[in-house]
Amino acid sequence: RLSKSDRLSSVNPIDFLFKHCKRLQRFPLALNYVFTQNAPEPIQCLFAAPKRQFKKAVDRNRVKRVLRDRYRLLKPNFIEVVGSQQMHCALIYIGNTLPDYKAIDKSLLHILKDLKQVCASENT
Repeated sequence: RLSKSDRLSSVNPIDFLFKHCKRLQRFPLALNYVFTQNAPEPIQCLFAAPKRQFKKAVDRNRVKRVLRDRYRLLKPNFIEVVGSQQMHCALIYIGNTLPDYKAIDKSLLHILKDLKQVCASENT
């Protein structure tokens, strides 16, 4: 389980995230992120599934549950990539059908690889 401090839930940081974010996209996921200061955790993440694609709340909740689970397993890798920086991010499912674990894992690994390149370029 992800702890409460691992999830991004305050209104002000969420507003700041969506106003100043950069975006990495690998179908069926998009990662909006911004580097911050003074966060309680190295990475705080928000999980979203669009109401336009998934009319039923049951389906949206399932998508978010799958995203949280897959992110939880790869969280140590994300923390390693970010290093000493702190990051707020939103992991958004942009697919049209209910997700399967393999597609989510593959997409998250690609996003992680892209994020590693971004972090390396910002540190130099």
